[in-house]
Amino acid sequence: MFPDARIWQILLYGNVDIGIVAARELVALQPENESSFVLLSNLYASAGMWSDVRQLRREMKDKVVCKEPGSSWIQVKGSVHYFFADDTSHPRNEEIYVELDTLMKQMLQLHGSVMP
Repeated sequence: MFPDARIWQILLYGNVDIGIVAARELVALQPENESSFVLLSNLYASAGMWSDVRQLRREMKDKVVCKEPGSSWIQVKGSVHYFFADDTSHPRNEEIYVELDTLMKQMLQLHGSVMP
């Protein structure tokens, strides 16, 4: 009996080395499933394997595997504002990024952390 996608998904969590093997198997079993690629990319990143992250992203682009961009929203005074990763189309985009930069600096000062 050979493991199917569900078995490999179970093995994704916990040990990074086993997770990478499981994610690679998932990509092989389900090459059309963008979430398998994203999981593998995240595992590579958590292991500091940045060249593998870049190579996998290139492979996704070559295979036209698309990941939906991250998004969030906020309601202000009855209006809902949507934000998507790498989207700069909001009319107050510059103000938003200035405020985000300010917040990031404040968080770093409070926690004494260094950004990656």
